[in-house]
Amino acid sequence: MRVFLALLLSTALHAQPPASEPSFSESLDVRETQVEVVVTGRDGQPVPGLTREDFKVREDGKPAEVTQVSAAASQPLMIAVFFDDLSLGGTARANAIAGLRRFFASGLKPGDRVLLARWDGKLAVQGDPTGDAAALGAMLDRLGAALPVRGSAQERDAIQRAIQQAQPYDEERGNGMALIQAEASLGDLRNYSRARSDAARATLEALQQTFSLLAGQTERKALLYVGGGIPLRPGADLFAL
Repeated sequence: MRVFLALLLSTALHAQPPASEPSFSESLDVRETQVEVVVTGRDGQPVPGLTREDFKVREDGKPAEVTQVSAAASQPLMIAVFFDDLSLGGTARANAIAGLRRFFASGLKPGDRVLLARWDGKLAVQGDPTGDAAALGAMLDRLGAALPVRGSAQERDAIQRAIQQAQPYDEERGNGMALIQAEASLGDLRNYSRARSDAARATLEALQQTFSLLAGQTERKALLYVGGGIPLRPGADLFAL
């Protein structure tokens, strides 16, 4: 099953009424959300005749009521692929690129297009949106040939080694050196956590920027994140000794 979620962003424009005229306000609660899903069988063909009893939806871990299921005509899809090079390295990076090759070769339908963007601290679009297999393959070739970004794992490992190799407290020699090492490690911990928090915030902003590149396109839109994930608690990985 492939699931595509459409995010609808609304903007409210408020005009200040003249002082002599009464002002009116209105609130609107949206209690239904449209979720688009594509259900295929083992043969890759759409499964017909599905009803709302065939679906289960959860919101914040709680069951949500499915009020209606309706078949929609197939429309082309515009996919923005966000390749998070900051969170990938080594085998994981190679596997991610190989997975994209397989997806581009068999997961796209006629009329679908892909916008491929690389994030390495700077957002770089790899080419114009296209559904051409050769063009997408060339983009992935360039992506694979690019030098991997030095991620946070090396910095984290260096700090962990420094903590593990720190001189223990010695009653005869005093704790002077141990205190110096502890203060240095504490500074490294703070700097690492701050850097990871800044990196996570920048990645989220880049994701939003990537999705905004789809504005004005007439196709259905989807954003595909390819990476090692965005930490919910930046810097917490440092304490996994």
